[in-house]
Order: sequence, then structure tokens, then C-alpha cells
Amino acid sequence: MNKPVMSSFQTASMTGLLIKDDRSEFENLPAVNWFSRDLPSDLDIRKAATRDAAPLPQTKDREFYHGDAHAAWWLSGFQDMRSIEAAAKKHGTFAFEDCRYFELGCASGRVVRHMAHQTNAEVWCSDINLRHTEWVRKYLPSNIRTFNNAAFPYLPLESNYFDIVSAFSVFTHIDDLELMWMAELARVLAPGGIAYLTVQTENTWEQYRNQWIRDNLEPMAGAIPDFAINAELFEGPLPQEKTVFWWQTREIYNSTVFHTTKYIEREWGRFLKVKEIIPNGSTYQDVVILRKE
Repeated sequence: MNKPVMSSFQTASMTGLLIKDDRSEFENLPAVNWFSRDLPSDLDIRKAATRDAAPLPQTKDREFYHGDAHAAWWLSGFQDMRSIEAAAKKHGTFAFEDCRYFELGCASGRVVRHMAHQTNAEVWCSDINLRHTEWVRKYLPSNIRTFNNAAFPYLPLESNYFDIVSAFSVFTHIDDLELMWMAELARVLAPGGIAYLTVQTENTWEQYRNQWIRDNLEPMAGAIPDFAINAELFEGPLPQEKTVFWWQTREIYNSTVFHTTKYIEREWGRFLKVKEIIPNGSTYQDVVILRKE
């Protein structure tokens, strides 16, 4: 069966905690080598593609990232895995190739598929969308331990266990429970381990406020209560050290969040030591690397 294993039942209280998404059958794409003509000629990338025989999710099952550029979606995950590897070797105290890795907000496995296919890591992952974790469970290597997490900051994981925890485009959507999630990630991270987290900072705001940020916010101007979405906003600096644009919908993805680097160093640094903030480290988002001392 190509359908995700989930029921249609969902209480009103659970609607605000997790996403079930639709229960239609998965319609997958071939493995990445089918699209090899769209991959760079780099030998390392070509070898990695040969080792990955798993199908690719269709565009709608990867939240429409990269559209019809299927090889580019796969390659973005490979490149982010390599960036995690570089950060681990620079700031960690463990062997990357045999590490214990956990990704919060794995979606349909853009990065974890590479950790499973290209390394000997022990791989765990979770996502708030059950359809995503069902895709990972059904189509990626069976040694990936995947589960559905809720919006509330709790992970059913052992303390001081993981060498690496990562979160791509997760803290860009968390408002009130942000520091509780930081505490939870710090709990499961082993001493000497690193957290690799992507964020939107004042750097993101300065570069893109008159591009995709404006394009995303202007259509919802009437539904965003805390800020006036107008020309004056986009001409100025990031309004607050933690700026949350939120809008009332029935979906869990109802905010976009920006943090200043000073806020990150001061507040996140209470939980883990901030080692580096890399501007545009993951496409348009900055990367924060923290270590558990």
C-alpha cells in the first residue's frame, strides 16, 4: 500500500499540536540517478547519487521546495549534510562518520536520507507533519528511527545521547515555545555534541526585506495584528530583537520568525555555547552552531 498509515480522526485540541495532512496515496519519483543529467559532474556527488537508490518524494510531499527541479532538491540535502559534517569536524568532539544524529523537523527526509546513505551514523528524526514521517518510514532506509513530534517541546529521547542535533527552517516558525525547545535539544545532546540550527536574522532581513519577505507578508497584511505591513516597515531595520509575524489560520505554519544575532548569542547561549553564526549558511537562512560544553 502506498497510502500513509493514519486515520482521519483529529480532535480540536490536537489540531493545534500536530499536522495529519491528507491521506492520499504517495506518488513517488524515481531515484536521483534518473535525473543524473541535472546533477553536477563532481565525482563525490555522483558517487553519493549511486549509493542512494530510494525514490524521491513528489513536489507536494516536500512542501513544493525546488518545484520540478528534483535533482536540485536532492542536492540541497546533500550539501547541507556536508555543511553539518564540516561543522562537526570544526566544533565537535566525536567522529562524524559514526555519530548519533537527530533532526527535528525532518520533513520528507531531505537531509536524513543522506545521513543514512552516505555515513554510518545512527539516524533519528521527527516532524510535526505525520504525512512526512510516514514517507520517511515507508521509503527511506529502515534503520532511520522516525516519529511524529507535536508542537509542545517534548522528545521521547534519552538525555545526553546525540552527537548532532539539527533543525532546518524550524526555529523560523516557533514563537512562544522557542526557549523550551532549546532546553529540550540541549537535554538530548551529549557533552561535546553540536546543534546545527537555521534561522532568519537581521542579515536575512537586510538582504531580502524588499524581495521574498515583502512578497510573503504583503498579501496577509490584514491578518497580521502586531505590525503594520507597509512601505515604512520594509525600509527600516528588523523591528525587534525577536520579530514574529503571525497570522490566524487553521494550520500550524502560521508565523515567520526573525532573531537578531545578539539575541541568539545572549538567550540561546544560556542553554548551549554559541560557537559560530554563518550568514547565508543554508541558502537564504543563517546557520547557528552551538556546542554542549
